[in-house]
Amino acid sequence: RQANEIVRAEYLLALDPRLPPAGYQLALRLWDPASAEFVGQPVALGRLEVVPLARRFDAPAPTYAAVLRFDDAVALHGYDIRWSASPEGDLAHAATLRLTLYWQALRRMELSYKVFVHVVEDASGALIAQRDALPRNWSYPTTWWEPGEYVEESIDLPIPITATQPLRVLVGLYDEATGERLPLRDDAGSDYPDRAFPLILPTPP
Repeated sequence: RQANEIVRAEYLLALDPRLPPAGYQLALRLWDPASAEFVGQPVALGRLEVVPLARRFDAPAPTYAAVLRFDDAVALHGYDIRWSASPEGDLAHAATLRLTLYWQALRRMELSYKVFVHVVEDASGALIAQRDALPRNWSYPTTWWEPGEYVEESIDLPIPITATQPLRVLVGLYDEATGERLPLRDDAGSDYPDRAFPLILPTPP
């Protein structure tokens, strides 16, 4: 850099989701990677107000109730599912499945789990639509959840016009790092095949 050159830089700060709500001092310091030491004195930039995450602890009332446990980490409280028309001009998809899942944290989680939703043809077993992502479109990882908290998320699944009915919709969780699916059991302690829960699918339009 040249002397007196002004350089603009933007930084994204990842705060601990359980940081106590309060006012915090925001400061800037320079770091020398060669010596692994700070350079100079910190410069105060101002105060930063941290507010708590909005959390829900009252039980929702989904259309389809469920009593499912994914290991000892997460429960599926229930779900809503319905068909909707594809956007105007979309000739590749017959319709869209709109799914709302209602999770409940059973404990604090140190691992980040992804949600998978797979739509398969019942006859052939072919996968025709899927969604694999962190909850709430990558915005609310399970490592942020508190015990007893309910987490609602909505997912849209466009269904190709070539899909052959009937269809099955399967839901589950897996370790983001290893890809291993969490064990899935109903309230009687019975395991589900492939660690995936089949949803009740309404009649398509």
